[in-house]
Amino acid sequence: TISIFIGNMMIWAAYYYAGLGSYILGALLFSFMLYLLILLIFFKQKKSSILLKDQEKYKDKKIAAPAAQQLLKKLTDKMTEDELFKNPNLKLADLAKKMNVLPHTISQLLNDNFGKGFPQYLNEFRIAEAKKLLVSEHNTTLEAIGYDCGFNSKSTFFSAFKKITGTTPAKYKASQQIIP
Repeated sequence: TISIFIGNMMIWAAYYYAGLGSYILGALLFSFMLYLLILLIFFKQKKSSILLKDQEKYKDKKIAAPAAQQLLKKLTDKMTEDELFKNPNLKLADLAKKMNVLPHTISQLLNDNFGKGFPQYLNEFRIAEAKKLLVSEHNTTLEAIGYDCGFNSKSTFFSAFKKITGTTPAKYKASQQIIP
């Protein structure tokens, strides 16, 4: 109802300000105001519908604690037994397919229940493996260890290692070596 009132007011304003002698100017002004009103209504509805969808999307859908723990155990077992983390091209969709769950379920589990995203979760497995290799592989370069653990580049390996452990791979390796 308010849009009808605003539309009538715009028609009146268009003809009132255009003057009686200029029908073309009145028509142009009316058309401009009509298009402006349509755009405002369209964007207002689009914005509000987007906001409502975002609010309802995850509302009260957190995975329950027992189900989350069970799913996390299944996820962890799959990652460690099959060593999926060593695949440098592993995607969330690939892992979900192997586990027979939706990618959204894994993402929601990690984000809502454990406060981490899939890349961080994956890198934690890779860094744990790298720490083992840094201690046991004395003749392997740090870069090769990074590639063996599933990282695509030396810089990605180094930055992820430092982010998770708080130290560099070289310093970690030096601190783990037993001095006779």
